[in-house]
Amino acid sequence: MRKGSVTDNIFLRSFAMIMSLVMTFSTALVLCGCGDDDEKDIPADYGKYGSDIAREIAKNFPYRIPYSGQETSCGSYIEGKIKELGYSPEVQEFHTDKGTSHNYIVRIQGKGFYMQNAAGEYVLQHPLAIIGAHYDSSFDEEGVKAFIKAKAAEESQAPESTDKKKKDKKKKDKETEETQGSEPEVKITYDGLSDNASGVGCLLTALAHANEYKEMGYDVIFAFFGAGNDGFAGAKYFLNSLSAEDKALTEVMYCVDSIYAGSKVYASAGVSSVSSNGNKYELRRKLYKTYDVCYRNTLYSNYRFDICYNESDIYADVNGDGSEELFAEISHNKSDYIPFDNAKIPVVYIESYDYNFDTIEEMKDTKNLNLKEYDGIVRGTPLDSTAVLDPVLVTEEKDLLEVRINCIAFVMLETIKDGTSNGMTEAEYKAFLENQKRGAELAESAAQAGNA
Repeated sequence: MRKGSVTDNIFLRSFAMIMSLVMTFSTALVLCGCGDDDEKDIPADYGKYGSDIAREIAKNFPYRIPYSGQETSCGSYIEGKIKELGYSPEVQEFHTDKGTSHNYIVRIQGKGFYMQNAAGEYVLQHPLAIIGAHYDSSFDEEGVKAFIKAKAAEESQAPESTDKKKKDKKKKDKETEETQGSEPEVKITYDGLSDNASGVGCLLTALAHANEYKEMGYDVIFAFFGAGNDGFAGAKYFLNSLSAEDKALTEVMYCVDSIYAGSKVYASAGVSSVSSNGNKYELRRKLYKTYDVCYRNTLYSNYRFDICYNESDIYADVNGDGSEELFAEISHNKSDYIPFDNAKIPVVYIESYDYNFDTIEEMKDTKNLNLKEYDGIVRGTPLDSTAVLDPVLVTEEKDLLEVRINCIAFVMLETIKDGTSNGMTEAEYKAFLENQKRGAELAESAAQAGNA
């Protein structure tokens, strides 16, 4: 084979250099494109919207106990946030013998599902998914002072502790009281950040991103309940306001409560699923789908976020029927899901807690040694405070409140998007009809061939 001329060699080298540059440039463009796509594809990338709202509620309305002026102001604040998102909330005013409170309701209509009616015909129906959280808190200022003093009195009556720190604290408190000649000053930082400003921030985050789900089949109701700390009065009122048809069409109620301070995030079913007479799976189906959505969307690899379920092998009378049942996949804590659970509506209760104990009585919010003042219980204690929780739970690497609010909002929306097991979307229904038509045509052709 003849050697190439100098001109040929120069041409070949130049061509190779040009192609190399083209390939390098193309690769860079592809890599940049992939980076942008990957960034867009990160799930639950919702920013600080919800965590900022939670902290603002805690700061501005710390003593928002049921029927108080601060609860009313907090409700108006939530109403304003809903309107900023472009929705017109329904305001439900309700009254009890203790006072007046309000629920704030947003209804988003979905495309519906084709479901079989009693006659076996497929008709378009609109099943409901409800997402709810209460916005009131456990204490007013006098209430938290009384709580602290009662705990101090309880400790002083208890046998001498072997814990040196507790002994020293008692001694210091006594010396301070004797020196000052009066009761020691009670320092209060309580503001209900976890219970339940965190839940409100999560609901508003989900509402802010609900319009991204254009093909949602469910009708979705967002419900911000007042007076949750008065026997779930707001949730009861809302449930009673639903028509019999809406109650029958409600396939799931998601309840979000106290998602910040606990060691882990749990999803639980309702206690009614324990004694469901063979209907346990139906009452827990949405619970299992919640786990699946969390796992398949890489939330752990992106945020170190996981949803656990209570795997306890403890037997206890959890539903008060006089017999013991396995205390698993249900919660030790009560919240606004209770009225729905009592009505045999499937619930998914999302909270932060720790169920890894040998008895129900030992279970607590957290094992964090920095939050042990009330034996690891945060909700309903003065530890539920931005000033206490943020220095412990916010690190340079991540804001745990932001992560949990965003990931839980995402999981609820994705689970609802997954649809119902009892019906078909419009596209699925059209495919079903087409398959039926083809099946009939094939059967007819086979019959004709047999007759021939």
